[in-house]
Amino acid sequence: MQAEGHGNIGRNVTISHCTGQRYNKDTSEWDDYNVDIIGNYTEERATRFCRRLTHDSTIVITNVEIERHYYRMNIHDFVEHAERTN
Repeated sequence: MQAEGHGNIGRNVTISHCTGQRYNKDTSEWDDYNVDIIGNYTEERATRFCRRLTHDSTIVITNVEIERHYYRMNIHDFVEHAERTN
């Protein structure tokens, strides 16, 4: 399909850079734990997410740094590369 016109499509993307600790049963010490999660997470929400993801109830996220960027691309490029869902 060839369509005439122009425009852009854009999206804000937020990444939560999470740092914390998890308990190491082998050494009986706390190890540093770092993970990047797509989305805007608080320490509490990130802790719950990481525990569910890893099945490790010892993970505690103590700091989250939020990074946001706006991405855009030409609508024709988007249609060419995107997955059509209908």
